[in-house]
Amino acid sequence: ALDVMRAELNTEVRRGQVRVIHGDARGQDLTVLIAITGALEGIMAYALDARVACAMASAMMGEEFSALDELVQSGVAEVGNVISGRAMMRLAEMGLETQIAPPVLLLGQDTRISTLSLPRLLVPIELSYGTIEMHIALKETGAAGRLARPAVA
Repeated sequence: ALDVMRAELNTEVRRGQVRVIHGDARGQDLTVLIAITGALEGIMAYALDARVACAMASAMMGEEFSALDELVQSGVAEVGNVISGRAMMRLAEMGLETQIAPPVLLLGQDTRISTLSLPRLLVPIELSYGTIEMHIALKETGAAGRLARPAVA
């Protein structure tokens, strides 16, 4: 994720404190949801406020954005898609064949994301202009044998 962000956004990027979360997550101004199926199933979600989304799109496209318009949404969704796709490629190298669905966007802070009883990792991605919350909730389906450890503890 950090490599993709550095390449696409040309900014300082670092990973914050990773935590395991149980219960609902609160959405931000824009949340990109990507479903994962195959040897593992679940979601990857990227939640960020409008200011961060606009700054990302501005960095990617070389023009200034100040509102969550369709172009900003598309740019942020594409970054989430690239990060998720690369993660799935790494899982395939480990023998875990997975697929991702096209991104779904949730708009508005009043949204909640529930993975029911499935815990998720919260990985803050800290950029020079704000933070993206990356949520990862995966479980093994048995399609590729057993993992050495659970996808999320």
